[in-house]
Amino acid sequence: MSKINVVFKETNKILIVILIIIAILVFSVSSFLFISYKTQTLSSFINSTGVIRGGIQRYTKLYLLNDKGIKTESDKIDSQLKKLTFYIEKNRNLFSTAEIKKYGELLDSWSYYHININSLTKEELLLRSENIWNLSHEVVDIIEIKTRRCISYIYFVNMIILISIILLVLILLSIKMIVQNRIEKEAAYDKLTGLYNRNYMVQLFLTKKEESEKSIMHLAILMCDIDHFKQINDTFGHDIGDKVLKNIASILKEKTRDSDVIIRYGGEEFVLFTTFKEKRDVLLFAERLRLSVEQSVIIEKNVTISIGVSLYESKNDLSKTLLQVDTALYKAKEQGRNRVIIDDLISNLHEGI
Repeated sequence: MSKINVVFKETNKILIVILIIIAILVFSVSSFLFISYKTQTLSSFINSTGVIRGGIQRYTKLYLLNDKGIKTESDKIDSQLKKLTFYIEKNRNLFSTAEIKKYGELLDSWSYYHININSLTKEELLLRSENIWNLSHEVVDIIEIKTRRCISYIYFVNMIILISIILLVLILLSIKMIVQNRIEKEAAYDKLTGLYNRNYMVQLFLTKKEESEKSIMHLAILMCDIDHFKQINDTFGHDIGDKVLKNIASILKEKTRDSDVIIRYGGEEFVLFTTFKEKRDVLLFAERLRLSVEQSVIIEKNVTISIGVSLYESKNDLSKTLLQVDTALYKAKEQGRNRVIIDDLISNLHEGI
């Protein structure tokens, strides 16, 4: 699988989540802008209502004092009412029916008061003036409550925006990590058998080498080759050949320790890194692997493996050790296959030692 396909496969799994978060962000930003506009409108509404509330008191006082400034104050109140009426008509969706009705009462009270002020007694004048002031105060209270709710909602939306951005960043970082890990896994593992592939072999060798150097154990490298594998492919087909590879890989995994490392070296060859105390231990170990394959029923034809073994020496590097184990494997094939050879020493353990 190519890196591009890996990236596409992994990102496609999380694409819906990203789209949802982006949708939440878009909705949240839109809501923020709308509520901000609504709050500004309501603030203007409160200011205008406050002007009216104070204006009513001044208007009544000026009337009682027969002050010529009454006309100016009346015009100021009318101007603010027109402004409020414009706000309400333009933004009726922002107001409930009860709020619009309350504002209508304020308009009617002012209109009656303004038109009939000359026919009102002083007591009626003060009573109606107080009534208008109370209506203005109620309207202000209603709008202030609405404004506080809007501000609270703005804080809430801001938190959603912040959390969404954080989640989006975390998801993008997660995608990067997932894709990177998947690419590394694809580079390290054989797709057919699930074993490590040779691309990761040097790193695995260095790890096992370090482990053996820190302990009393010695490191051995085994190279296994399926006998007559080309004949199996030619006779039964490549699908059966793949089945044989997978089955032998399963046998090797089953018969080895968790600390052992199994690598599909290429084609029908497998490399194992294992640790041991005595040479006989690694020979017995290799022989058990050989017998397990020989005794298993994979296909109609009896499937066997040949194994070459090399004991790692600190003066050698991996390439030289692989050359030694490959030579041992070649000798196992040359000696008739289905056997274990360790370096230059022939060990036909299946015949007994």
